[in-house]
Amino acid sequence: MPINSFIYPVPSLPPAYSVANSCRFNDGDSAYMHKTPGSAGNQKTWTYSGWIKRGVGFGVEQNLLQLWDGTNGYARIHITTDNQLQIDGNDNATNNAYNLETNRELRDSSAWMHICIAMDTTQGTASNRTKIYI
Repeated sequence: MPINSFIYPVPSLPPAYSVANSCRFNDGDSAYMHKTPGSAGNQKTWTYSGWIKRGVGFGVEQNLLQLWDGTNGYARIHITTDNQLQIDGNDNATNNAYNLETNRELRDSSAWMHICIAMDTTQGTASNRTKIYI
């Protein structure tokens, strides 16, 4: 017996809505967010957490977060041209460079991904200093 749509109506989709304190960057735009912190803060232990949804810009480097001290020190979280998540940087004071890249390719343009990176440079073991969760 076929299912009658009058008995089992098709569910309606919820109306579109805006998420408070969110932002969207369109392909082709050069928009970015910028903030100059009031103090140096803790540069040895920090966490980045954010939701992203990939657009059609596969094969193009996309920065999620970039920090620069004005000389040679930097930290960067970005998606590489190979569509992999990478965190790299250089501590200008000690010239302590780091580079960690996932082997997973982020190519799903239909789904939201939660990215969480925990950095603790005070750890004695190198494999414990950076954790990436997707």
